[in-house]
This record gives sequence, structure tokens and C-alpha cells, in this order.
Amino acid sequence: MQRRTIAIAICLGLTLMFGSSVALAQYQLTNLVSNQVGTAKHTDPLVVNAWGLAHPPTGPFWISDNGSGWSTLYNGAGVKQPLEVLIPSTGDDAPGSPTGIVFNGSNEFQVQGWPAFFLFATQDGSISGWAPQSNPNAAIIAVTTPGAMYTGLAITSNTSGNLLYAADNANNKVDVYDGTFKLKTSFTDTTLPKTFRAVRHSGLRWSAVCCICQFVGRHRWFH
Repeated sequence: MQRRTIAIAICLGLTLMFGSSVALAQYQLTNLVSNQVGTAKHTDPLVVNAWGLAHPPTGPFWISDNGSGWSTLYNGAGVKQPLEVLIPSTGDDAPGSPTGIVFNGSNEFQVQGWPAFFLFATQDGSISGWAPQSNPNAAIIAVTTPGAMYTGLAITSNTSGNLLYAADNANNKVDVYDGTFKLKTSFTDTTLPKTFRAVRHSGLRWSAVCCICQFVGRHRWFH
């Protein structure tokens, strides 16, 4: 029995080692864009604490640059596209602190009468939308929630009746907005320890998965 147990353990160890080697052989890390010269294929000073990532069905990748307050665009090779979109802070037109970003393919979530193709959350509790017909160079704040600190977004993908989920890290809850930016409800998981916070979302076709983060000192553990 002891020999069988040892044999099984050795086989399992070899399997894990082989599986890890295969995974490493299939993937190669390539740094495409950085604000630090020489650390990636391309350099962009606006890419500071890059947070959110989204893209339309056909088009470039949009990045939320949390540290600079902009959204910058890149193709699949990391080449920067000409458009740069300012994400405003609450109360003025200065650069804000964008975090989550989602693509909106519906006619809902309008800013100044036009559907916003991209929606941005910020750490100062605002949600803004980018509609090129309204302002091609800056997003427009659609709603602000005093005391909130939004760190992630998710959106449903229906013909109509869509919902936007915003993770409020400061208050450990998720705010849910309808297509007119009206707050419908908020929810949280009361069974989680106090050291856990809602941080980010991952949008799925029929649901939204919330990323929970445990704060211990300066360290964050994701679940």
C-alpha cells in the first residue's frame, strides 16, 4: 500500500511538471506598451497604471490609464492609434482617475443625446461615456455618486433593457444602473469578511462576475 501511494505521488508530480512545461511552451510574454522607455516594444507616457481594457467587435483596444486620466488606443501589435480620450474628474474638465471600461453596443446609455460607445468608471465615483458625436476627444460624465469609489464595470449585452454594474470599493457594494444611468439597486455579499472588497467585474453575456479582493496591510489577494 505504501509503495502504491509513493508511485501515485510520483506519477502525479511528473504529470504536473509535464503539464507546466507544456503550458510554458505554448505561451510567450511580450510587453507591447509601457510608459517606461526600453521595457516594451512601444512607449507611451500616458500609460500610467493601466487599469481597464475593452474593445469593440472590430477595432482597437481601449485602455483606462488610471494614473494619467486618459484612455489610449492600440492595435493588436501595441501600435498606438491617433485618438486619445480624456476621462474627466468630478467637478471640472481636468483628467480623472479611470478604472473600469466597457464597450456598449446598444442605443442605451446616452450622453447629450447620443449612445456612448464606451463607458468609464472612476475612483471619484463618476461614470462617464464617450460618444464621438458629443465630444470626440473627451468622455462626458453621466452620473456621479458621492462617496463612491468605482473600480470596475460590467455591462449586459441585450438589444434593450441593459444594466451597468459598478463595483464600489469604498462601500463594499455593487451599484446597478439602467440604460438611462438611473440607479436601480445595489447589492453586496454580507457573508464576506470585512477585509474583503468588491474590486472588479468581468462581463459575460448573461451574467456578471465580481472580483473580490482581500486587503491585508498593503497586500491584496484576489478571489
